[in-house]
Amino acid sequence: MDVLDERPVWSMSGSEMLTALDALQAELTRIQVRRLELLAGLDANGHAKDIGARDTVQLVSVRFATASIPSTCAEISAWRPP
Repeated sequence: MDVLDERPVWSMSGSEMLTALDALQAELTRIQVRRLELLAGLDANGHAKDIGARDTVQLVSVRFATASIPSTCAEISAWRPP
């Protein structure tokens, strides 16, 4: 998905919103698969221990501890970028 091609939601029909949501879901799935592949690779090669972490779980939990992504409708409504 190209961010520059995104239209404001208010300007879209219901059908366009659903099509955009379908495309976004496919992209999220692709990104999640890639993330899991990278995590598995890091775990397999022991890189976390090489850089001082106990294991990959600790590395990821510390490295991304401040990343907060809203997941509920209430969180999305209240969320503001850092």
